[in-house]
Amino acid sequence: MRTGVAADAGEAVLEDPTREELIGHLPDDRTPRAVLEKGQLTEALAEYERGQQAAGDTPLFGYVVTLARAGQSAKARAMLERLRAHDRDHYVNPITMVAIHAALGEKEQAFMWLDRTVVDRTGWLWGVVTWKEFETLRQDPRMIELIKRMGIPVA
Repeated sequence: MRTGVAADAGEAVLEDPTREELIGHLPDDRTPRAVLEKGQLTEALAEYERGQQAAGDTPLFGYVVTLARAGQSAKARAMLERLRAHDRDHYVNPITMVAIHAALGEKEQAFMWLDRTVVDRTGWLWGVVTWKEFETLRQDPRMIELIKRMGIPVA
């Protein structure tokens, strides 16, 4: 049984995946994310596609990351543009943009958004240390410095 804030937020997403205060703030759904982390890319894409259909016009950042990991960069970039358009009228947590650009291999763009994440003081900033989305950035001196500033020991 899931408990706590993450479970409550997950239930809210399942009840209404377009709830404005949740867009771009939460992993889209633990099911496709867990499947993705197991390396089951095809299954994760199928799960995220179902989630994206349910969300309608609201782009899901996990779907964009998964598209990028699957090598579907053109489709990922098109979804990224939809997310940027959504960001003009709604808050999108900048850490999601960091994850997307990192997945697309766009390191400089990822760090530009990471700077915005620091300025916004997003509660998800700790994810740069543990989330798989940020593995490609962790050896960069800028990331190492950020992690040190956060007071987290660097291995």
